[in-house]
Amino acid sequence: MLVGGAAAGLFAVLAVSLHALLVLGLVAIWWVQRRVAESGLRAYWTVWGFLMLLDLYWRHIEGPADSGWGGTVFSAALAGLLLLPLAWLRWRRGAAGAATGLVLLAGLVATALAVYAGFFGDYPGLTDLLYAEQLDQVRDSIRALLVQRHFASWLLALAVCPGLWLGGGAGGTARPGG
Repeated sequence: MLVGGAAAGLFAVLAVSLHALLVLGLVAIWWVQRRVAESGLRAYWTVWGFLMLLDLYWRHIEGPADSGWGGTVFSAALAGLLLLPLAWLRWRRGAAGAATGLVLLAGLVATALAVYAGFFGDYPGLTDLLYAEQLDQVRDSIRALLVQRHFASWLLALAVCPGLWLGGGAGGTARPGG
């Protein structure tokens, strides 16, 4: 009865807001981190899941209401292909370090793009990136543009990174020297 009530409540939240999908996504990532024993696969699925959470948050929760799901499907497939080398990492610390670095880099890029898009209404082109060295001159203006929603990427990153370093997966065993 309690489980049914919780499921009905979750369904009601999902029907009104996509924010519950973020929670479900985090739960799925934590489940993978606890159940997948192979370090490279755990790193692969963690980073892929994190990228999907970022896509969900910035495209569908904070983005325009008419944004379709086609881009999300393309992002999922492309990220899955680009992250394949992570699955081949065998050392636990190496896989966790690489995955943590990718998650933090993705969080930084997502935050920078969100601030830029919030101010200019579009994303930067290649010519705009040539002027990146001038960021030091406008640092105070950039800080003024940061709002609470821009820190969502970092909260998600802080939620998924510790699981990469804790435990050894389903068996709880780590490889010697890893």
